[in-house]
Amino acid sequence: MLAGKLPYQLLTSLLLVAILLLPSSVFAVKESIAVQNEHVLTSEQWFYKAKDYLSKNEYDNAIFAYSKAISLNPQYVEAYNNRGIAYHNKGQYDLAIADYNSAIQLNPQSAEVYNGRGNTYQLRGQHDLAIAD
Repeated sequence: MLAGKLPYQLLTSLLLVAILLLPSSVFAVKESIAVQNEHVLTSEQWFYKAKDYLSKNEYDNAIFAYSKAISLNPQYVEAYNNRGIAYHNKGQYDLAIADYNSAIQLNPQSAEVYNGRGNTYQLRGQHDLAIAD
């Protein structure tokens, strides 16, 4: 009798272990797919991913994603501007100004970028530069 129950108990135990491990393995597969998919994202996709992070005040993630967008498209004015906003919101004003400067070099007609840089200069106490922007 015991020999007849052992395979059933063993099968039940293995099934329970598989069920308990399934969510983590499914998560691992999803995570792996997500990471693989990030390698094929376009600069625009990285930009919108970053924009979503920025809207959630996840500045480090936003900066990372904007940096990816810029690495794929070094002429991406909006990515420089928005990364500047993320740095500004983190209080990293020098990095914000550097990004605003890059955006202005690419598009000297962007009032939005001058506004962002001017606001950052204001917070640094550089009022003459803020007014000029």
